[in-house]
Amino acid sequence: MFKDPFGWFPDSFFTNLFSLVFVGVYAVDYIVPRFTNPNYQRQSLKGDRGSFLIIIAAIILALFISIFLRLKNIGILTGVFQWLGLLLMLAGTTFRQWALMHLGRFFSRTIQIETAHQIIKTGPYKSIRHPAYTGMILVYLGISMALGTWLGALTTFVIVTASLLYRIHVEENSLLQALGEEYSKYREQTWKLFPGW
Repeated sequence: MFKDPFGWFPDSFFTNLFSLVFVGVYAVDYIVPRFTNPNYQRQSLKGDRGSFLIIIAAIILALFISIFLRLKNIGILTGVFQWLGLLLMLAGTTFRQWALMHLGRFFSRTIQIETAHQIIKTGPYKSIRHPAYTGMILVYLGISMALGTWLGALTTFVIVTASLLYRIHVEENSLLQALGEEYSKYREQTWKLFPGW
């Protein structure tokens, strides 16, 4: 079905599975919000402070670096490492979509405060404030691992996480202004992205 012209993947089954999961990750990420957020199409960059574009740039840069490293055979680790990357892609997108379903109409790709905005405390939001971003980190870390470059995976984690930390900074300032003490207390009771963090 799909060919591996560079011989990067363990076998043809992995090549096909990776290709399907890769396409599926993006398909699901654009389908789910259209069912959970009726205002999904009406989003603007106002108040976003460039965070959406920074995340897109970070993802493109991270993927480019991972592919370049793999092409140059730098920091290569194959086999089980690649299978773990594929599993991480699946786990990350599942976790992200779980978060988006709980977020519902408050999900936005840009930072916006909705009418009657409220803090979601169900599902993963019980303990993590930004689980959708957690899922995103896992997905892109998984992609780099599946490509077979540990150095690319490390670089991806740093670049994507850094862009999301900027986004979180902007987002939480907006939420603090809109929701005040309620959001401040929620911050004190939850982790940012991962347990312990």
